[in-house]
Amino acid sequence: SRSHRLSRPAMLVGFPVWLTSGRPRESIMLTTTLRLLRLHGACYLNCDADPTPLLSILPAGIGEDDPIPLLVGLGRLKLDDVVWALRAVPVEQTVERDRLSRLFACDCAERTLPLFETQFSDDLRPRQTIETVRRFARGEATQEELTAAWAAVRAAVRAAASDAAWAADRAAVWDAVRDVAKDAASDAVRDVARAAARAAARAAAKAAARAAVWAVARDTAKDVARAAVWAVARDTARDVEMAWQTERLGQYLRGEV
Repeated sequence: SRSHRLSRPAMLVGFPVWLTSGRPRESIMLTTTLRLLRLHGACYLNCDADPTPLLSILPAGIGEDDPIPLLVGLGRLKLDDVVWALRAVPVEQTVERDRLSRLFACDCAERTLPLFETQFSDDLRPRQTIETVRRFARGEATQEELTAAWAAVRAAVRAAASDAAWAADRAAVWDAVRDVAKDAASDAVRDVARAAARAAARAAAKAAARAAVWAVARDTAKDVARAAVWAVARDTARDVEMAWQTERLGQYLRGEV
């Protein structure tokens, strides 16, 4: 089916022209529908959540099966909601969805690597694992290579676990790289982007908060100050990371990368 491909932009009834202009001719625009969102349990449509944020970005009178570009939600809905919607694309778009999900997850996980590599600069296994997943997403690596990469990153993080200085960052990097490697070749690939993005945002927030708190005197009188500094640094770093993720996901959804 070509009903959701960019060669048929007229199918996007009521949506802005910029959604289809300037895109590579053969790229696939990922879309969903109200029916698919309901089928997959979107809270905006199935739970007690207020549906207004979703409905406000849709053209009036949109049908149950009219395509909705995922790109239209970026910057207008929560990033987590847009990434979640990757599970609700039509079946003919799942191959492109899986490719995009893996590559975006790799980009998110890669941003946590400095937390590992500042402690273990000579251990490239997590970085090599991410690159293997990238090659797998592009059809350049085998399932066997992916399985070996998953085993390698597990071994790397387990070896690092004995280092007390590493303990604070271990969980964050492990979560991000694990999600990329483990889910990339499984049925969970539709959720790999969401898991890696969340893990990377947590890692950035915690690392920034710790760095800020270390700059505050450690006596008891400073407990309140440290708590305030922690909260501000954490929230700021998380927001910065999520802004980067939003822009990067937009590049993928626009067919730019």
